[in-house]
Amino acid sequence: MARWYATKKRVATSCNVKSLYRISTFNLLVFLFFLAGGIIFFYSGTSTFQISKKSAILDNSLALLSSKSEQTRTGILSGRKCANAARRPLGVMLSGDTIARPLSGMQSADMVIEMPVIVADITRYLALFQCQEPEEIGSIRSARGPFIGVAKGYGAIFAHWGGEHKALNQLRDGVINNLDALDLDHTFWRKPGIPMPHDGFSSYQRLWQAAERGGYTLSTRQEPFFAFEDKKPCQDCETHVITIGYPGKFQVSYQYNPQQNAYLRFKGGTPERDALTKSQVQVKNVLVLWASIYHTYSQYDTVELDGKEGKLQAFIGGTSFFGTWRKEGFSKPLVFFNSQGKPLSFLPGNIWVQILGLDQNVQVTPLHL
Repeated sequence: MARWYATKKRVATSCNVKSLYRISTFNLLVFLFFLAGGIIFFYSGTSTFQISKKSAILDNSLALLSSKSEQTRTGILSGRKCANAARRPLGVMLSGDTIARPLSGMQSADMVIEMPVIVADITRYLALFQCQEPEEIGSIRSARGPFIGVAKGYGAIFAHWGGEHKALNQLRDGVINNLDALDLDHTFWRKPGIPMPHDGFSSYQRLWQAAERGGYTLSTRQEPFFAFEDKKPCQDCETHVITIGYPGKFQVSYQYNPQQNAYLRFKGGTPERDALTKSQVQVKNVLVLWASIYHTYSQYDTVELDGKEGKLQAFIGGTSFFGTWRKEGFSKPLVFFNSQGKPLSFLPGNIWVQILGLDQNVQVTPLHL
């Protein structure tokens, strides 16, 4: 009996030890499992954090490089380094009337095209803005047909205050993305103290925001429309006055200033000033184009540009030379060539284009100071 009890006790003890061993082994395995999982989680999390951190740094670096790349691009109309170089230009119709002077934002325009809207009489402007963002642009006037094709050719969004019937029919057909003050009350405003219809104004920011709301494509081409070359002022060139053959109060003249290597602009015999800067408008490049201008109906002009070419005279850096202009179609840009048929080379900066009738002329007169 004692032997049986001792045997049973050894067996029980052996079972308990085995159970305890199995339990301890199980707990150890569970502990090791969670420990391994914790280690994996820790290193995985650290790795993910490091990858995310590296990814964020890479994204920031790419964004910075992209930003710098945008800043190093040149404006498509001015050839200057331009933060807005990836943006489409805004083409704004502006008044040429005496009562509207001085205009706001003219010095900020990359390019300005002036042409008659009534034969041998009133002129108006298409001012194209890309690089600079004037806080006020005006006086804004109605759309006229010949300007629409010019704006279209340079890929601009066209801003205006109503328009004559033929031009409005074109715009209703969707030939160009446009912003009409008659449809956009909050984009344009009437400025107190100026008689209607010369009191219409807007700003670059308001026009750009309206273009965004309109769902228009906002990006533009990569390369400038023209060739640009930085040249030193002409030291041997005498100061001279260029007189453009618009009549009376609409007569335009430019005086070359060698110190600034630019042309000071006059309108109707008085300095043309920008209402924002209070200073006289300076132009780096002046072009005079001759085109056929005539009446088609009512009192409004037709200026033959689309699908046409003709003679030009360029005034750049104190020198004058002849060449040709060309506009291959309504959607094509107005481009310029020297007498050898090669693209005209401009000074980086603003370009003013004066379009004359075939019977109008230009005079260059030395100025003896």
